[in-house]
Amino acid sequence: TDKDFQGKIRVRVYAGSTNSADQIFPTSGKSDATNFMPHWTNTTNYTMEGLVFAMIEVDYDSDVPIQGLGGMTFDITNSVSNPGDVLIDYLNNTRYGAGLSNNIIDVTSITGAANTAMKGYAAETVTYTNNANVSTTQPRWAINGYLSTADDCSTNIQKICQACATFFTFDTKQGKFKAIPNRSGTSTFSLNDDNIVSKIGVSSTELYSLFNGAEIEFADQNRRDELNSVLISTPAGDRNPNEPDNVIKFKLDLINDNIRAEQIGNLDLTQSRNGTVVTCETDFSGMQIDVGDIVDLTNTDFGFSSKDFRVLRHQEKVSDTGMINCALTLLEYNDSVYVQPTVIESDEVSNIEIPPITPPI
Repeated sequence: TDKDFQGKIRVRVYAGSTNSADQIFPTSGKSDATNFMPHWTNTTNYTMEGLVFAMIEVDYDSDVPIQGLGGMTFDITNSVSNPGDVLIDYLNNTRYGAGLSNNIIDVTSITGAANTAMKGYAAETVTYTNNANVSTTQPRWAINGYLSTADDCSTNIQKICQACATFFTFDTKQGKFKAIPNRSGTSTFSLNDDNIVSKIGVSSTELYSLFNGAEIEFADQNRRDELNSVLISTPAGDRNPNEPDNVIKFKLDLINDNIRAEQIGNLDLTQSRNGTVVTCETDFSGMQIDVGDIVDLTNTDFGFSSKDFRVLRHQEKVSDTGMINCALTLLEYNDSVYVQPTVIESDEVSNIEIPPITPPI
């Protein structure tokens, strides 16, 4: 506590304009923002329209060593948190977003209510144990954070999709951008010697490149949005003999609770353990395959019997004979990746009680 500022500082927060009607804090004694800055006379070009901003006024006092404000934080609440709604808003907005028309966006894949769409899948509820040791639920994914307009649109789109385990791609068949939730599913197409027209390339992650731990940083809402981290490790029984420790580290800018952070961490870590990648080409029948689909592959040379893979890349190619083939890149798929982990919410940090100091006798 610093009492030097007592009676010498005033903070007002506005949402939408400089008018007193748009002052949201404090809710009493409202005044135009321009009243606190006498030289702010041009309200035609500088209206602060569509912005949330704070005006801070400090009185100078030569007897009190006030030389700066220090750090100030604000709690921001937005009515839009479902990743599907956030993404379509960012893609459409011409001021702070990508400014894309819905004519080149598969809107249903983003805002559809079905669990095959980004919004529908994110809205499904998952169970966790809160910090009061009570089982409760919340939507699977939510966006709780802010984006910087200083970053390019591609980076911000990637951040939104990373926070909800979603692939963002361009569907060449439709000529549209689309979102594909990373979720469990079943095979929609069978690959075998009847439709594979090329050699099959198989590669896997080497022992020293396998990840067996994850450290995820996020701003924890239960700790006044201070940085917190969750640590996840692969059980010893699932590791290979002589496998060295290898921890993947990353930060989630748009997640502010450990429940969703652990979901993302478990998904990425478990998926990294299934690292077999297959490349091949199919005949024209493979045109019905889309990126994100699950396909099953049968090949006796590699010991694959209806083994499931997720399609990471689909490329149309013209063969030397003039036939249209489909080049595919497949990643090993396993249902266990999508098992919901048992998660306990982080404890809420309250005000620190300073014990009274007993005066000397």
